[in-house]
Amino acid sequence: MIDQVKLNRRLFLATACVTTAASLIVPAFADTLDDIRAKGSITIGVGVMGTKPWVYKNDDGSYGGIEYEMMQYAIAKMGIPKFEYVATEWDSLIPGLKAKRWDIIWSGMTVTEERRQGAGIDFTRPYYFESDRLAVKGDGPIQSPEDLKGKVL
Repeated sequence: MIDQVKLNRRLFLATACVTTAASLIVPAFADTLDDIRAKGSITIGVGVMGTKPWVYKNDDGSYGGIEYEMMQYAIAKMGIPKFEYVATEWDSLIPGLKAKRWDIIWSGMTVTEERRQGAGIDFTRPYYFESDRLAVKGDGPIQSPEDLKGKVL
């Protein structure tokens, strides 16, 4: 019998990767992609290295995580055989991209209006959506957002 959780995860990853790969291959940037293909490697700025389940380095030196798997799929589709991660401080991701220290940022960066208007970089379509949730015990003292007034989370 097929493990439904694994199947759902693979379907999600496949859909996200296809969407991401399609959004990265834009004719306006064909010369840049050609340069990366000619180099045979892409340099990736990452500011959240080590955070499971996103992207992390295993004890044996290999990488793992959702973003790692999506990146592997996308760069293969783009014809790029190798990659290099450059783990950096979060605040240096955009300046590093603009200074050409890496070719792309693949680090779960949310597109905000401030970044869209002021960062001077282009964003792909999002490959992941996230929202905050709060889980509480059914018989606990917090049963609504109002019960959090004055509390520190």
